Amino acid sequence: RARLAEGDLTERVVHDSAGTGDWHAGQPPDRRAIACAAGHGVDIADLRARQLTLADFERFDALLCADRDNLRDVRALAPPGLRDRVRLLSDFAHGMQESIPDPYTGGAEDFERVWAMVDAMAQAIVEQVRTRWDRFLGQVAHAAHRDGAERGGVGGPGAGGERSVTAR
Repeated sequence: RARLAEGDLTERVVHDSAGTGDWHAGQPPDRRAIACAAGHGVDIADLRARQLTLADFERFDALLCADRDNLRDVRALAPPGLRDRVRLLSDFAHGMQESIPDPYTGGAEDFERVWAMVDAMAQAIVEQVRTRWDRFLGQVAHAAHRDGAERGGVGGPGAGGERSVTAR
């Protein structure tokens, strides 16, 4: 979330977090995770856990999993035809090819190591999304200009060139 905000993507990217089980639903993050994030200037104390739902497969273009066990479990829950939306977080982050370990049974150093991994992946993903977004907007602008020129004018509101751009 913090990297999306830094990349000016908070309003353009719908994001959420969910677990495959319901045993932590409604609870805040682990106190060590809260402390680790706070040490990096990020406040996650108000977040609450929730369980993955079938609606998530329709709502999101990608469901990114921390490790291969979660990948297997989420793909098993995915409706037919939507399993391709389920990927490893590390694969989405320029193919970093790393599973993210669960720091729960470790100490503060384990939370720091996981923070560093996830943060590096988040930076790579934000860079990827910004590049795709910029390319998409360039294509829309080119198409609007082309369409306006074909009509003998400039596309835009009131000129028959109204467009709606939505990205998730």
